[in-house]
Amino acid sequence: MSEIAFILLLALFLGHELDAIRRHEWRLFPVISRMDDEIGYLSFLIAHIPVFILVFWLGFFVPAAIVPVRVALAAFSVIHIWLHWLFRDHPRNEFDNLVSQLLIWTTGAAGMLYLVELAITG
Repeated sequence: MSEIAFILLLALFLGHELDAIRRHEWRLFPVISRMDDEIGYLSFLIAHIPVFILVFWLGFFVPAAIVPVRVALAAFSVIHIWLHWLFRDHPRNEFDNLVSQLLIWTTGAAGMLYLVELAITG
């Protein structure tokens, strides 16, 4: 069951990252928010590619890394809710709609589900 929870978590996180591009999330980050919008967008997009490669490769194909990478992503998904909550009043925050909020919160919930299932089943 934890395999399904992780795949759900990953799908929701990817959905959120797609939404993050539409919502100009790079405008919230201290360094890239000062860049020209096109450069900030490209930086944000390109920075995600190696992260996705590592998560997919380590999280599915490197046996010794599978559980640690999945736990790290699940834990980050929970912390990620808090980060978005901290930035909720940022003047450039565009995650103020139902779809964005559902993606943020359900990603965190899927991460928590994965962590709980892992704790129960070992």
